[in-house]
Amino acid sequence: LHLGEQRPADDLDFYDRAIALMPGNAEFHYHRAKALHELRRLDEAAKACTVALTLSAQHVPSLLMLGLIHGDSEHLTEAEVVLRRALTLAPDHPLVLINLASILRRQHRYADAEPLVRRAVELAPQSKGAWLLLGNLMGDLSRHEESIQAFQTAIQHDPLDRDAHRNLARRLWTLGRLDNVFDAIYACLLYTSR
Repeated sequence: LHLGEQRPADDLDFYDRAIALMPGNAEFHYHRAKALHELRRLDEAAKACTVALTLSAQHVPSLLMLGLIHGDSEHLTEAEVVLRRALTLAPDHPLVLINLASILRRQHRYADAEPLVRRAVELAPQSKGAWLLLGNLMGDLSRHEESIQAFQTAIQHDPLDRDAHRNLARRLWTLGRLDNVFDAIYACLLYTSR
């Protein structure tokens, strides 16, 4: 349950009141953590996730959120542990796969990240986040053609995504494909000005 528009302060107030009425509801604590995360109140968000997980140890959304919080706090080892726990509970959850692969990439563990992100793309072929991560990972591995293909696929799914256009332009620049670079830069500038 998200209350509509992105108003995390309103969501936080709502879930604080809901928790006051039903303190044993793990879902409420998870949504409170999500609102706190959006407000960048990471320590409080982690505590709310911990409460949710105390109430429901196998609550995958809370594990995923706690992994995100640890990642945002630069606690990459803790993020990996939590996300691996989520992966054991939900091995085909695209967001768990994407976020664990992202944490591994940030640790320069590309070989460990690749099968996870490829599985995420297989499970959620419409996920531009999975394609972007695959493109970045392939670039890290100097597999530039695969990187370009992944960014182009991300753009097919969301033509207005400036990150995909920018990353595509960077990869084309790396390869010296200047004719194509200018098209990608133009698209990036066009879509970021909206």
